[in-house]
Amino acid sequence: MLAGFGLYRVAIVVVGGHSAALPIAPGWFRFFGPQRVEWALAVHSLVFWALPAAVIVCGGVLAIHRGLSRWAPKVLVGALLGLLLGFAYWSIVAGLQPQDTVAALAAAVWAQLRFSLTLPWWAAHNFAAPWLGFGWAVWLLRTSRARQRGR
Repeated sequence: MLAGFGLYRVAIVVVGGHSAALPIAPGWFRFFGPQRVEWALAVHSLVFWALPAAVIVCGGVLAIHRGLSRWAPKVLVGALLGLLLGFAYWSIVAGLQPQDTVAALAAAVWAQLRFSLTLPWWAAHNFAAPWLGFGWAVWLLRTSRARQRGR
């Protein structure tokens, strides 16, 4: 579970944070035109944020699975729980102050859930990236296992 938490931090917080800080050239928006600003944002965030994050999560889950293959099924569950814990920590808990109450925590959880469910369409793939990366890793593991059985 700790590996999944660390993987979320590296893929989403560190790499995603650096990717989100990349400036977008004005020519990029001119290329798409003023009517398609949302499409420009969607393509940019897909290429520079969501795809790298999904690939890093996928590769990290595969590396965790390979490194701890003795506990293969439990490793995937632990990695998923760690990713979920990382999401919860970095999106909710990290923003709380020491003096905040339980009511403030509940309000923060509700606000984060509301925010996650009302993302603009052009940013939805950013929210889905770590979960798609995890699913991609599980799919790769299953297809490789099926190919090995077929030999």
